[in-house]
Amino acid sequence: MPNIFTNNNTDIRHNEPIPLLKRELKGDAFIAIQQQIRYALPNMKRSIYHLPYNPNLVKYARELRHNMTPAEKKLWFDFLRNFRARAYRQRPIDQFIVDFYIPSYKLIIELDGYHHQHPEVKDYDAERTIILESYGLEVIRFKNHDVLESFPKVCQAINFKTLK
Repeated sequence: MPNIFTNNNTDIRHNEPIPLLKRELKGDAFIAIQQQIRYALPNMKRSIYHLPYNPNLVKYARELRHNMTPAEKKLWFDFLRNFRARAYRQRPIDQFIVDFYIPSYKLIIELDGYHHQHPEVKDYDAERTIILESYGLEVIRFKNHDVLESFPKVCQAINFKTLK
């Protein structure tokens, strides 16, 4: 079973080399990921009402809310801030901070800058998406450029995802 809690391709708990997750993991892989999350990270807070999160990320998430990128500012202030359902920005979920989260639709919106084009970052984003989807969440991604240059299309795509 692959282990997702890695640091330089090493299992944090046992300091052993382990394989990285691949994009093609489905089905049983999601169950394996959930088990690892449940048992490997006892420091995460959980309840029946909230997704697990690392409390150490709360301070950092607050800083990110105060230092948003231009694309994040545009999407938040011009659309999501007054969205028909409550939306959160820079929300800790698991060991990550997601850009935007709409809990009533189980929707995560990620905005990707230029550095997300690098192969290593793409692989990390894919692994992160697998983990977040294992909680029953849907992750949609937009490039910063799309938010700034094609804002109506981005809003339309988010509206479409929340009408289902």
